[in-house]
Amino acid sequence: MKNALIIYRENTPKAKSLAKDVAKWLSSKKITAHFQAGRAPEKNLNELKKDKELNGLDLIIVLGGDGTYLEAVRVLGDRQVPVLGVNMGSLGFLTENRVDEIYEVLQAAINGKMQKDPLTLLRVQVKSKKQNETFVALNDIVIERGQSTHLLNVGMYFDKELVAETKADGFIISSPTGSTAYNLAAGGPVLVPGVHAIVATPICAHSLTSRPIIFPDNRNLCIRILGKDRTGILTIDGRRSADIDESYEIHISRHEVAHLVLRRKSHSFFTLLREKLKFGERD
Repeated sequence: MKNALIIYRENTPKAKSLAKDVAKWLSSKKITAHFQAGRAPEKNLNELKKDKELNGLDLIIVLGGDGTYLEAVRVLGDRQVPVLGVNMGSLGFLTENRVDEIYEVLQAAINGKMQKDPLTLLRVQVKSKKQNETFVALNDIVIERGQSTHLLNVGMYFDKELVAETKADGFIISSPTGSTAYNLAAGGPVLVPGVHAIVATPICAHSLTSRPIIFPDNRNLCIRILGKDRTGILTIDGRRSADIDESYEIHISRHEVAHLVLRRKSHSFFTLLREKLKFGERD
């Protein structure tokens, strides 16, 4: 291991201070610590100036919460660089390692004693006359009505076949990783990691028959807003990506490249569910 990128929660003094300490610790192990352009906590630390420099990374260290982790996913795109998350937020479902064990897990990562768990990335194609872009998402794609008082009429198509037209405040399209986030809060099911599926969950649908539906992720799911006078907001992994209308098509499927997260070999998804979400507990 020669090069590591540190991504920290910039507005948190504790995260900034820890980022400096981790950079010094890595240097003592003859590993060069890098930061994003304009994000180095000290002037003498290295910054990545160009995207191509990401190709030379061996590790990404995230100091923050799940939002900071998703920032790392956006930075990486479809590059397969292992990510180690250290929780400095509240929930820490993705950043599950504690601050007080950071150097222990870092040393384990350097020694090759952490496991690389592949997580599904979703490929998101945003198509319209104005825009034709491709994004990756680890958690979810959300289409919402925003500040409009009108419900959205959303058409869902699976391999070009109409599934349903649904009036709702919006829709959440979630990966297994994101199924424990907004999807779960909106009444969607938990998908166990390793399941090759995506779940589409309506947000406050105007029909009792509208329910979450699970699709295989190796085929194309397409979402469209129906109606000339309706507009919505497209959010990918918590970041607003586009204002959309009926001219837009949102195509979603499993990306051919998986995201790699570094975890202890003793990691258990179900233990994480119980500890972080109190899964199965009674009030």
